Amino acid sequence: MPHEPVKLIVVDDEDAFRAGLCERLERKGCETFGATSGDEALAIASQQLLDVALVDVRMPGMDGIELLSKLRELHPYIEVIILTGVATVATAIEAMKLGAYDYLSKPCNFEELRVLIGKAYEKKRLRTRNLLLERELKRLSCTGEFIGTGPKAMEIREFISRAARADCPVLLEGESGVGKELIAREIYRQSARASGSFVVLDCGSFPETLLANELFGHERGAFTTAIDSRQGLLEMANGGILLIDEIGEMTPANQVALLRVVETNKFRRLGSPKEMQVDVRILASTNRNLREEICRGRFRQDLFYRLDVLHLIVPPLRERKEDIPLLVDYFLACMNSAKGTEKTVTPHQKELLKNHPWPGNVRELANLIERNFFLAPGDQLEPAGFLENSHAAASANDVPSAENLKLADIERDHIIRMLSLKKGNKKETAKSLGISRARLYSLLKRYEILSSPPET
Repeated sequence: MPHEPVKLIVVDDEDAFRAGLCERLERKGCETFGATSGDEALAIASQQLLDVALVDVRMPGMDGIELLSKLRELHPYIEVIILTGVATVATAIEAMKLGAYDYLSKPCNFEELRVLIGKAYEKKRLRTRNLLLERELKRLSCTGEFIGTGPKAMEIREFISRAARADCPVLLEGESGVGKELIAREIYRQSARASGSFVVLDCGSFPETLLANELFGHERGAFTTAIDSRQGLLEMANGGILLIDEIGEMTPANQVALLRVVETNKFRRLGSPKEMQVDVRILASTNRNLREEICRGRFRQDLFYRLDVLHLIVPPLRERKEDIPLLVDYFLACMNSAKGTEKTVTPHQKELLKNHPWPGNVRELANLIERNFFLAPGDQLEPAGFLENSHAAASANDVPSAENLKLADIERDHIIRMLSLKKGNKKETAKSLGISRARLYSLLKRYEILSSPPET
């Protein structure tokens, strides 16, 4: 069952037919809207995230064929069923060419129409989810499952279980690479919203104006290059979960706009004066200490308290080293499965890996296993030797005690180390760190790191 009822509009200038159909569909669990004309339908569609439209062909003013095109401009994935009392082959062909889901003559059999609406809704839902899957495939790697059986890992699992049962905002804090997005995905998979979409907005990848466009979408003509209307991630996440990754990078102006969404579940596309309603659960993650950011005037206190309903500080890998052998096995199994190989790591090598400081956390471990997988000449990986001959070979004596370091210090030192290794090449540095170049530039600015750091 979908998390939300099917949102449907009936557009017909015959009052009795329209009202009667809306009433019967309401009894079947649909959320219906009635419109007597194309203009009225567009006004409703500009404020509601509609799934299906039942549209009469012959109406005063704008006809059903023109309305079909305009509805698709507002909502690219809406499914339109054409209704008419004067069925012609030419009209049917024109409607189908423009993307109508199907075509029925009036008076139509209600049960046949109800089944058709259900199929149209499923098609719309699948198209939306396929688009999201295409986006997410670019983000996903072997880190698709939470791994760990140690005390810290069990605490995380318990938090995931409790957070999944709730339907409230969640704030995840922790260093880069600890698996915040992975935990958010586990909350989604175990929640009642698992049949909806899981959408990720990476605040570190967009400048202020583009971030607002990515989140809220825009209307045609909102700015120079806005040739068509475009859905934002909030609309795509309707009925599901939106993870706002690295929310500490969000500018104050966008924080204000997000606060309204969290409080009211309403937003406006860029260039539109009309509000739209969504049903989205917000999860947020950050590698910053947001309480410190509030004191510095960089983060809104009211937004923090709205998001901080359930709060987890995700421990770094150095605090759960007992899980490293399991993680090594998992990443290696992923690589072997993908490449059809049977490469292995000895128990002794896993123990050696447990003694590494891992400033890049789980992401660094996954990266090391992947690189050494391709470098290994035979079926035996040698990550211990690889560590000794790489930039990651800093011994425990070279790294200050974790209890004397702040999260920001660790992150800054690691970025400098990677920049030095890559001889100041920001593209390669960002790739090695597993972040976007835009995110790297943001971190360089925040930590006041020179573009060509001295060798360390």
